[in-house]
Amino acid sequence: MRLSTQLVLLAAVAEVALGVRHSDFKSCSQSGFCRRGRAISKRADEAGAKWASPYTIDTTNLRVSADRSKITVPVKSSLHPDIKFQLSVVVHEDGTARVRMDEVDGLKKRYDGAADWALASIPEVRGVDWKPVDGGVEGRWDGILLRVTYEPLLIELIRDGRIEMSVNGRGLLHMEHFRNKPEPKVEEAVAEGAESEQKVIKEPEPKINAWFEGDTEDDYWEETFKSWTDSKPKGPESFSLDITFPTHAHVYGIPQHAAPLSLPTTTGEGRRDKRYLRLRCKRGGNDLRDRDQRGQLISAERWAYSRNRPWREKQEAPRVKQTGKRSLAKMRLSTQLILLAAVAEVALGVRHQDFKSCSQSGFCRRGRAISKRANEAGAKWASPYTIDTTNLRVSADRSKITVPVKSSLHPDIKFQLSVVVHEDGTARVRMDEVDGLKKRYDGTADWALASIPEVRGVDWKPVDGGVEGRWDGILLRVTYEPLLIELIRDGRVEMSVNGRGLLHMEHFRNKPGPKTQETVAEGVQGEQEVIKEPEPKTNAWFEGDTEDAYWEETFKSWTDSKPKGKGTLVSS
Repeated sequence: MRLSTQLVLLAAVAEVALGVRHSDFKSCSQSGFCRRGRAISKRADEAGAKWASPYTIDTTNLRVSADRSKITVPVKSSLHPDIKFQLSVVVHEDGTARVRMDEVDGLKKRYDGAADWALASIPEVRGVDWKPVDGGVEGRWDGILLRVTYEPLLIELIRDGRIEMSVNGRGLLHMEHFRNKPEPKVEEAVAEGAESEQKVIKEPEPKINAWFEGDTEDDYWEETFKSWTDSKPKGPESFSLDITFPTHAHVYGIPQHAAPLSLPTTTGEGRRDKRYLRLRCKRGGNDLRDRDQRGQLISAERWAYSRNRPWREKQEAPRVKQTGKRSLAKMRLSTQLILLAAVAEVALGVRHQDFKSCSQSGFCRRGRAISKRANEAGAKWASPYTIDTTNLRVSADRSKITVPVKSSLHPDIKFQLSVVVHEDGTARVRMDEVDGLKKRYDGTADWALASIPEVRGVDWKPVDGGVEGRWDGILLRVTYEPLLIELIRDGRVEMSVNGRGLLHMEHFRNKPGPKTQETVAEGVQGEQEVIKEPEPKTNAWFEGDTEDAYWEETFKSWTDSKPKGKGTLVSS
């Protein structure tokens, strides 16, 4: 009987889900403010490094409140110099910072009381050490630095020297001001004899702000969806901005939607679905709306929804929680929470930072190429790294062995390998270049781990072609030629390092000078230039024929120079 009841309930749920009509929901392409905001983002991407925010701060009138909890600054826009805006930043006792921006002395006042009823209580304010700095102003509290840059307008939240959040970092901030609808252009009539009149239509004046706002007034004065038309007597009034989390990989939030907790990209390559954050809400009678690829912030509850569709079930003030490893090695989480206190429709897009693919990264291409060459060589492949057995050293407490390592690729370069065994049974293997042009940073483990485990003595014994250490039923074997490290338990090899022979430590080097050209006299007719052919690489079987991104690497508009060459460690 219980099984029958469950089947009936499942059937009922399926029937409700099938009742959703997707045509009743408004997409971003059907919404004026969403189209305009997305168009700004697209124009910024196309402009690249030439793009700059038109918003700046008037530094002549910076005001700090008497209790030093708040700063207020006038904001100007080069798009509309006659329109005045104001920005304020307030810091509260709980460590949060409240940022507000609005038009000043406009034709109409935006409603700004959403936070009064969205929060149970407004936190108390706190004094902050506000100080002017070159090009901006900074405030400090509890190890946090909030920096407001004047030109262009930029707000950054900094902790331990890292920018953890920035507002207007991409220059997409735009507050559309209230305005009166211009009168329609009057057509001029010109007499032409007695037969007819010729109408001369004035050409529209070109928009000087088209680089930012676009050429057309897209749904400035009215907007139509299906059979409903909304008039806008005061023109467009949307507010767009970008918030960036440069040190984090995940963003969470927009509660009660059927999408992954870590919000996927909503536009461009890698977007999860054409319909991302969708909300249906009632407006008036049966006006059902949503936001394609967006979350809409109008109070509503859904009575029907589709499975596996990232729609919101219930709407409320938007919260975006962003978290991730502030430092991969420290394993400490840093979390920021954004609460947008607004009662208007809000479209939210998510775009993850652009990361290099392997084909765009020099070290990854080189490492993958070694693996490919090893596969092609098959059984003929052998690691070029061997251990110099003449100088094996065991520490006094017998917890560590140290051995010199040689490479047939670069015989003049010296390396060193060490193995340390700890009380918790772990073995720490380290390899580095010795007496090189540059020292690799090797302190990662010191702050990646809460504490370094105590070391323990091990029964190290030389064996044919290598050395072995035993503890707690574990055997660690280091083979000399080629270099191979194996972890063995109960006679089974459970882990091996360099088993495929892919180990490669790229050493630091100086960039060679350009090849000189020899000039050879050829009679009196002229001179012939003889260009020296590049010397063939003796290590091409392992490292390849070309110096792939040895000295500099470019990704998009950024170029990183490598004055000491590569420095990659490849292992298998």
